[in-house]
Amino acid sequence: IAGTLLLGVRSGLILGFSFGAVSFYTALRAPSPLVAPILLANVLYVAIMCFLPRLLIPIVAHVLHNRLKAGSQKRAITLSVLAGSFTNTFLYLGFMLLFYVLIGLDHAALLVTLGSIVLFAGVPEALVAALVTLPIVLAVSKSSFSFGAKRE
Repeated sequence: IAGTLLLGVRSGLILGFSFGAVSFYTALRAPSPLVAPILLANVLYVAIMCFLPRLLIPIVAHVLHNRLKAGSQKRAITLSVLAGSFTNTFLYLGFMLLFYVLIGLDHAALLVTLGSIVLFAGVPEALVAALVTLPIVLAVSKSSFSFGAKRE
């Protein structure tokens, strides 16, 4: 998300694709117990879970930041980071639930697990992302450092 806010949406998409590729490789190589049944049913489902949420993070963060940046820069960055992080969490877990339903697995039991993941991992992850990203983006934005390309 910091990459998107500092370098622009194109760079954010490249970063998102890269993280999606690593996630997909990991899912193929050593799938988690929640991903393994989906992988056995349809590898395309796992590819969608790995890539689509991560490609939408920079789009959501970029659009929200552009709409909010006229006001407080800190508020725009913080809300963009939170939205980007929650985009990933909700889409990844939402796709997981959808694919469990499509392949006929017990999704009722999965709901409790996914709710716990959101509460105990997704929310803290989003908060930490905002706390860490805000000072980084502010510091780099205020510096005279140039990445060599015009931001979008």
